[in-house]
Amino acid sequence: MIRLSNKAKTLIFLKKKKLDNHIIIPDLLIFKKRNFLNSSKTVVDKIRKKFKKKIIIRSSALDEDVENDTNAGKYFSCTSNLKSNDLLKNIYKVCSFLKIDDHFIVQTFISNPRLSGVIFTRCINDNAPYIVINIDYSKKTNLITAGKYNPTMKTYYIHRSLKYVPLKFKKIIKLISSLEKITKNDRLDVEFAQKGKFIYLFQCRKLLFKKKTISLNSELINIEKKIIKIFKLQPAIFGKQNMLSNMADWNPAEIIGVKPYPLAISLYKEYITDHTWSVQRKYFGYKDVSPYPLMYNLGGSPYIDIRIDFNSFLPANLKDTICEKIINYYIKFLRKNVAYHDKIEFFCLPTFYNFFTKNKLKFLSDYENKLYFAELKKITIKNLDIELIKNEKNKIKELISKQLEIESKKISNLQKIFLHSYYCKKKGILPFASIARKAFISKSIFESFLNEKFINRELRDNFFLSIKTISKEINKDLINLKNNKIKKVNFLKKYGHLRPSTYDIDSKSYKENFSNYFDLKNINYIKDKNSFLLTNKLKKKIKSKIYGIISPKNLMEYIETTISLREKFKLEFTKTIDYTFTNLKKIFKNLKINEQDIKYIDFKTILIASSELSLTKYRDILLKNIKLNKDNYKKSSLIKLPDTINSCKDIYFFELAKGKPNFITDKKITAKIFFIHKQKKLNNLKNLINKIIVIENADPGFDFLFSYNIAGLITKYGGPNSHMAIKCEELNIPAVIGVSNLINNFRNNDTIEIDCLNKKIRNI
Repeated sequence: MIRLSNKAKTLIFLKKKKLDNHIIIPDLLIFKKRNFLNSSKTVVDKIRKKFKKKIIIRSSALDEDVENDTNAGKYFSCTSNLKSNDLLKNIYKVCSFLKIDDHFIVQTFISNPRLSGVIFTRCINDNAPYIVINIDYSKKTNLITAGKYNPTMKTYYIHRSLKYVPLKFKKIIKLISSLEKITKNDRLDVEFAQKGKFIYLFQCRKLLFKKKTISLNSELINIEKKIIKIFKLQPAIFGKQNMLSNMADWNPAEIIGVKPYPLAISLYKEYITDHTWSVQRKYFGYKDVSPYPLMYNLGGSPYIDIRIDFNSFLPANLKDTICEKIINYYIKFLRKNVAYHDKIEFFCLPTFYNFFTKNKLKFLSDYENKLYFAELKKITIKNLDIELIKNEKNKIKELISKQLEIESKKISNLQKIFLHSYYCKKKGILPFASIARKAFISKSIFESFLNEKFINRELRDNFFLSIKTISKEINKDLINLKNNKIKKVNFLKKYGHLRPSTYDIDSKSYKENFSNYFDLKNINYIKDKNSFLLTNKLKKKIKSKIYGIISPKNLMEYIETTISLREKFKLEFTKTIDYTFTNLKKIFKNLKINEQDIKYIDFKTILIASSELSLTKYRDILLKNIKLNKDNYKKSSLIKLPDTINSCKDIYFFELAKGKPNFITDKKITAKIFFIHKQKKLNNLKNLINKIIVIENADPGFDFLFSYNIAGLITKYGGPNSHMAIKCEELNIPAVIGVSNLINNFRNNDTIEIDCLNKKIRNI
């Protein structure tokens, strides 16, 4: 490995080497700051003599790109014309950041390049074997390195095996290969621009990382084989093509994260996506797609099978020819419009009959439309029955009773976990999934009132603010706790099981970490809104569309009830997860296995444990499973995958998708942002007040955020029907849900503006 020196010496070193004909290092001069200060006129004259066009002045400090630190971003660069006064002014600007013996570089400025960019030949945070290319198409060469909000930037990941690299990246790959060969270093940071057939090299510095190099070739080959298998035609399933998404249904990227621990992803699969989800769809009146799972684990990342998901929304009695047509059309549509992958029910296939909008699909004939929507109408009418909600409420009551009964029994912790799992799926997840689907229908119908101008925006917002929700209940109880009207033990009895990242055993619950989640002195009081008034005018409009099916009064009761119960049911079934974690900790303590290793266990290993096994043998099984999963997790955490997968090629080369953010409310706010990192403790909760909170993904356990007077919310993952979108809607808090990689453009304490009405977000 050749030791790369500072920026200036590295460029001189590379200029002496034979680079490919299409790679050019622009002409340059190097000056010491001391010499410039002693004789500025001489320096300016040399520059004016050497260059005839616009130049760029860059720093080259002695502590840039040295052995133990690059100090990237510490210094300043600027462009300049060749007028003496302007040259002097701009050189002084660059030198103001430099020490007396540091250097600065003067180079020919490359104007209007087709693209410019920065290349990392390995991931800078974990040394994963990917080439990361940030490309800017604005025809400016400084936007990426300036670190400012840059909507024209695109980010690409290329696995170092270089399989399936598009032709347009071949020259860039050739540049990287040349530099790695010359420097004998595969950890480089390269700045470049492309203009015409030439690539201009501005900088080449080493990346500092001491971790061991891993190739991941065999791991990606296994993932590739798995995807090919998933994409094959499946018996009794419609659709010629397929696609995978980490947010399409049951929102795994939002709920368990893109790289969850083995326990979290296996628990989510066992409770929801292996079987329970499809049972609920069947009960609702949709096609029975069992035994197909909804979610797959690919390299430690959860992905929803779009073809299975879409099939699960087909009416059970719909003709096969129409089913095939619908699935083929919408998979093709989503593959071309991947930004909609977290909002499929809003932009893809209809999943219910909306009495208040047009129900027609252009790609179906009139006859096919009639049959399709007639079947959807049957499903919708059947599930508008308020009596069914009573059955679901009874199941949740039975679950609560079973939870207490199981915990009071004198049985083993392993038996308790098995029973909790059984009853949670049957009497917790199933009714929750049903009420969540009904709440989706309810909210969509009510939104139609606004779209059809039955109501205005103010009435619509007042309706959601009037609904009694768990967030408001928590807020009310916190106020009562603050005023000594209830005891802390009673508060924790109701909400103590909640934890940020519900399925992550390492995440502290409210009862374990109350003081770090709640600051009673700074609790924000959420005022109750009056009940929504159903006017005679609105009654008539509703009746004209839904006459003879359900009365306007009962419809509004149905809408309000389902939206309210969705979060109530979620609150109750997540208690089972807390009980499961508590019992797991006891098992591991009895077996003298480190509690920190529980997150690496596969939940099925716990469930299938035989009561005949001796204590020692069971311990050995757990330890073996933990070791295997630990080793796999180390590798899988390095695997980079896109949010959506259209082909097995996408795992080797992909663009980091920006997606289409979901703006909640129509408000416009300006405030400083505050990042919440799940790995770090919140030591000062006052930091949340009047801030726009930024978080990667958030589930019910993060509802403590709403007990503070936050200005707004931004999440990396989440769709319009996700938990945080619903919460912000209910509380009228401006939010941007699902900003994908745009989140990387913001830094702590940046001041940003969110304009929800015009769907804009920008740095101030």
